[in-house]
Amino acid sequence: MENARRSYPQLDYADDPTQAATGAGLLLHLTDWPQYSDTDPVDLARHIAVPKVIDARGTLNAERWRAAGWTFRALGRP
Repeated sequence: MENARRSYPQLDYADDPTQAATGAGLLLHLTDWPQYSDTDPVDLARHIAVPKVIDARGTLNAERWRAAGWTFRALGRP
């Protein structure tokens, strides 16, 4: 992440999914890293302002996220 910070200092960076989601109005899932794909949507919903997620990698379980109360959208999937 340090390379990205040097290249894009104007962006905010987080060390874990909870920190990244805290106060956010929308979650964009842009990686297939397991620490993000395996995140518990019930726990994460406690930290995000609005439980909405767009899965751009197709690695999240849509039913699991919807069951946790999230509005779920995925690129290339219903």
